[in-house]
Amino acid sequence: MPTVITMTVPYYFKQSQNYRLQQAAKQAFNDVFGKEYKIEVIPEPVAAAIDYICNRNTRRNISQTILIYDIGGGTCDVTIVRYSLSGSRLEFEVLGIDGDETLGGDDIDHLLFEYICNENNIDIDKLHSEPRYTKTIATLLDDARSVKESLSIQEDYNLVRPSLYVNNSYINIDTVITRQVLNDILRNQKRPKKNDSVIDALDAAIKRLKLKTHNVKVDLLLPIGGTSSIPVVQKVVKDNYPDSEHVNLPNIDSQVSVARGAAIYSALHDQRNLHPLGQSIHDISIKMRVAHSLSVAMYDGRLVKLINSNSPAPYKATKRFYATRSDASKQFIKLSTIELYQGEGRTTSSENVELVGRIDLSKYQLYTHDRDLKDIPFQVTFKADATNLEAQIIADGVNQDKTDLIINETIKL
Repeated sequence: MPTVITMTVPYYFKQSQNYRLQQAAKQAFNDVFGKEYKIEVIPEPVAAAIDYICNRNTRRNISQTILIYDIGGGTCDVTIVRYSLSGSRLEFEVLGIDGDETLGGDDIDHLLFEYICNENNIDIDKLHSEPRYTKTIATLLDDARSVKESLSIQEDYNLVRPSLYVNNSYINIDTVITRQVLNDILRNQKRPKKNDSVIDALDAAIKRLKLKTHNVKVDLLLPIGGTSSIPVVQKVVKDNYPDSEHVNLPNIDSQVSVARGAAIYSALHDQRNLHPLGQSIHDISIKMRVAHSLSVAMYDGRLVKLINSNSPAPYKATKRFYATRSDASKQFIKLSTIELYQGEGRTTSSENVELVGRIDLSKYQLYTHDRDLKDIPFQVTFKADATNLEAQIIADGVNQDKTDLIINETIKL
């Protein structure tokens, strides 16, 4: 039995990202240690929930619902998880997932960067247009991160930066930035290249999650990641769930809980009889949901949705499609490729969709047997887990001997 290595990913990653990470890790461990490892990938919010339960010595025979909100450097996940601890088994069920794959601490860093520049009459466009100011930009972004982190635990921060090179000279920065200023920036300033503020984006994700989960009762609100510790960010979550208990983790716990949860998950799957949750708990299961919709591309670029986001996984969907072309004699069906996309969009050119797999059908010689194309349905059934997509295509009576065509394909997402 190979050793289990557990890796965590933002829940809002697309499946192709998860698969590439898993394959890279598998190759890296094999190259370095020269042995086989089983690479498990679990979402960061689930890992955080595992850690929370383990470190709170939760009593047995209990079930609770937790909303985990995780705003990291470049992604935002909001996830509702129900866990139950009974007998020898710990069970997790993801009830809902939403987020914003473009929202993160980097947004806040750049907004504070702009504020610092404006307060000190620094021309931002000129900084970005001339390579000699690369070090200046990096310095100011580091200062912005320091401001952000400090204002999570104190009301104001005095930014002092001597001898900063701008405008062909050196200036000294001495600026007091208050938490109220940060709050106003997060509420009112639009994010870089976006049409909403940090607070508006987070609030929209939480409201979508509430709709997906039909306003399920949430017992606990659990912040993960440095940006989630900002008071005005926490207020958005609390305002949406005013009756839920908010867990105030020590800063170090917030930063490392995902890693600890992954270690606990690995230990529970280890063959050396490790017991991170006590001698009586030796089994764990996780019921997942789909973070992004899965669609089939039509000949004109439209997307036909097969699996909706937030559907239980593993999942299965069956659709009927019809060929759109035949040869000039109308005796042969002409097919090309089925393309599968993941993400939320109506066409293949939509901003938030990604091509995740193809099924080549051009190699098949199919017959109409004097039928109209509208009378020859192709039934396509998809079954998918986190990294594999199995497709079965059945077309009635299209082989030369009028038997059914049956195609089975497996796609690595």
